[in-house]
Amino acid sequence: MALLDVAGILDEFNLGPLTVKRPAAPTQNEFGGWDPGVESEIVVDPIYSHTASGEDLELLPEGDTKRETRRYGARVPLLSGDRIVDVDGTFRVLNTENLSRQGGVYLVLAQREDDEEAGS
Repeated sequence: MALLDVAGILDEFNLGPLTVKRPAAPTQNEFGGWDPGVESEIVVDPIYSHTASGEDLELLPEGDTKRETRRYGARVPLLSGDRIVDVDGTFRVLNTENLSRQGGVYLVLAQREDDEEAGS
């Protein structure tokens, strides 16, 4: 059975470039407490997005299914905790699926962070 080449989908439906904010690990300060790590920004292009399917929503806790959830695809690894800054909001990456054998693409499930501000 031939593998689906998801790289073609990425090129055809590219909406990039988009900024991804990646948190760094916290560092211990001189008082023994922890300071948040510096957030870095990377530009991802190509990247595509579509609304999450019902099957995707089954992966989420029941209380989180009301938030807008999208499936993103990119050629660079997007990690859990990354924040994708899209044109209409910021989406936090929940999980990553490595499809390197199917065109070197990483698919992620991401959920809107700013529903409260958007009035949803």
